[in-house]
Amino acid sequence: MIKNKVVDIVMFVYNEEKHISEQLDSLIVQKEFINKIIIIDDFSTDDTYLKVEDYKSEIEIEFKKNKIKGKINALAYGLTLVESDYFLVCAGDDKFLENSVSQSLGYLKDTNLPFCYLNYKIVDENLENPYFINKKTKYTIKEMLNKNYASGYIFGKKEIINAILPIEKDIPFEDWYIALKLAVVYDGVYILNKPMFLYRKHIGSTTYNKTKKKYLFLLERDYKLFKILYKNDMFIKYSFLVNNKIKWFKYMLYGYSLKDIKDIFFLKNISYKDKIKVIIFKPFLKWRFDR
Repeated sequence: MIKNKVVDIVMFVYNEEKHISEQLDSLIVQKEFINKIIIIDDFSTDDTYLKVEDYKSEIEIEFKKNKIKGKINALAYGLTLVESDYFLVCAGDDKFLENSVSQSLGYLKDTNLPFCYLNYKIVDENLENPYFINKKTKYTIKEMLNKNYASGYIFGKKEIINAILPIEKDIPFEDWYIALKLAVVYDGVYILNKPMFLYRKHIGSTTYNKTKKKYLFLLERDYKLFKILYKNDMFIKYSFLVNNKIKWFKYMLYGYSLKDIKDIFFLKNISYKDKIKVIIFKPFLKWRFDR
């Protein structure tokens, strides 16, 4: 028997007056399990706050202004306000599917996992033309270093917040960074491989219509993330020495294709020295996990 109202929702918003009602409506119908919705507003300039006000009579909402601008700061602030046994991180412009909160809660209880990331259906701005990408239910640390398989929607026990916080400043890809932190502590990343929400893909986002410019932006973002991981040695307890040059070159080739290496040298915002590093850091970190 699942105890009611054991989940705090952590939602970050920025100028969401157009979409936030759809997200809140999708949560209101599941309020049986929700203790409160924590909304962190990242300095919106529209009427997001007024839209939220309309729902305060239907469910407990804690609306806070972000202390320091930025999505990652909003998330970190929101997590410090969690009081319930479980929490669920979400954005303000998507839409939860029916019974997603209870199904997520049931999944953690049935599997005895500390957390899971929710899978989703990708939709356009009008929540139409959905498609679903099947995923595994677990990804290893090395798999997560190769690619971010996790969504930003974490459903977890309150205790895992200690593994997430504090969050490094100026992280270029916070979802991936947090997933890697959790993977280190909990020996992998876990996925509830059913569509739990509709992920709204906006025209102009970094994952929509990938142009050459956006592709190079993503490469540079990867580089900055791995540089931070390497600098802070987040994976120190997994480090080891392997004197095997064949293995090293194998991972050099596995880390980036020849096309990637060529394109890296088109990056304008990093030095020639760092362009060499961008080719090395990612496969080097993966190499350290090859036991």
